[in-house]
Amino acid sequence: MPSSTGASLRVATWNVEWLDGREGRGIRPRTSSDFAELAAVVSGVEADVWSFQEVLDETAVRRLVGPDWTVYVESRRADQRVAMAVRPGLSATFDEVEDISVGRSGLRRGVVATVDGVDIMGIHLKAGCAWDPLDQGSDCETVGRQFQEVEEWLDGRSGTAVVIGDWNRQLTGRDDGWSGLNDGTPVPLVAPLLDAPDDCPGSRHRHPIDHVVVRGIPESGVQARQVRDSASSDHCPVVVDLTR
Repeated sequence: MPSSTGASLRVATWNVEWLDGREGRGIRPRTSSDFAELAAVVSGVEADVWSFQEVLDETAVRRLVGPDWTVYVESRRADQRVAMAVRPGLSATFDEVEDISVGRSGLRRGVVATVDGVDIMGIHLKAGCAWDPLDQGSDCETVGRQFQEVEEWLDGRSGTAVVIGDWNRQLTGRDDGWSGLNDGTPVPLVAPLLDAPDDCPGSRHRHPIDHVVVRGIPESGVQARQVRDSASSDHCPVVVDLTR
């Protein structure tokens, strides 16, 4: 595991599918064994920072990370929210980026954790445009606006920045969303799972829709992988090691 006190940081993301922390409750009810399996996957990754999507509240997140982590959950009232969790021993500040929801109350905001000098924004973009051009239909046009907001946020950072989460889009080198993001201004971006096959069991996608995009670190300093264990979720975690 990378040292949090040096120049390395491990960040992970997981859409945990309608996670309600109460056993047998919610849209996707879980048993005690379900919670144990989810928590075991999180523990096994040994991340410094987690971005979670589709969590109900802090109670749900703590079923995954335990009582000692620092947890921040999106303040928007909803059953599906974005959260960030930072492991014990690391200090963090948090913020929300409302612009990611492009003025629509039903869409998730970005949640930012600043840890060890790195701005990490967890996102969960709109579904419905996993592959089509971003100017094709209302869903894709909305996703295109969200990509523009992500780009503006990245362009506004002065140091190392990470956007990680459920992009709901298969990023490839041919994707117009990626070409818009990575226009080289002010600096090139790194997306380590770009063009990768989706290795999550049961996935209906050719390429992952959960991604990490990094600004301010060369490609050689960014190593990512998809964890092939979905437990009781319909997504698999993505883990990235950042070496500065």
